[in-house]
Amino acid sequence: MSDNVISIFDRFNTTKTNNSPSEEKESYQAALIDKSDNRVLRMQINFSDGGIDLCSYNQLADIYSAVPNYLSLIFRSGVIYIEGENIRDLLNDLREERVYLIQPFDPAKHKTPEKNSVVIHRIDWKSPDQIITKTGNK
Repeated sequence: MSDNVISIFDRFNTTKTNNSPSEEKESYQAALIDKSDNRVLRMQINFSDGGIDLCSYNQLADIYSAVPNYLSLIFRSGVIYIEGENIRDLLNDLREERVYLIQPFDPAKHKTPEKNSVVIHRIDWKSPDQIITKTGNK
C-alpha cells in the first residue's frame, strides 16, 4: 500500500483525542437542563463505561438519595446509580422532568469543574438480577 493512502476510518473519524496540547478541553456540565416550560420526555445517560442510554421519564419509578454523594434513578427494568459531588442539586430538575442529559466528568475531555458545582464521578446501571445477586438474596 502507498504511504499517501488514508484509511476511510481515519478520514471520517469524528472522535477527538486530547493527546495534543493544541486541542481545547470542553467545559463540564454534569447535566443539561431544559429551562423552558416544556417537559423532557427522555433523558440521555452517558455511562462511565462509555455506554449511552435514552431513558423515558414515564418509566422512572423513583429517585432515591440516602446520602449526599449518591443518587439512584429507579426504573422497572433496573437502577441507575450516580456517584458524585453536589448531585442532590439535580433533584428538583429531575423531579420536574427537565434534565435531558447526565454525564460523568472525564478529565481527559473536560476542563476542571467550578467549585461547588455538580460533578458526577460514576454512572452505572444494574439490572434487578444484578441487584439481588449483589445483596446475596437468591
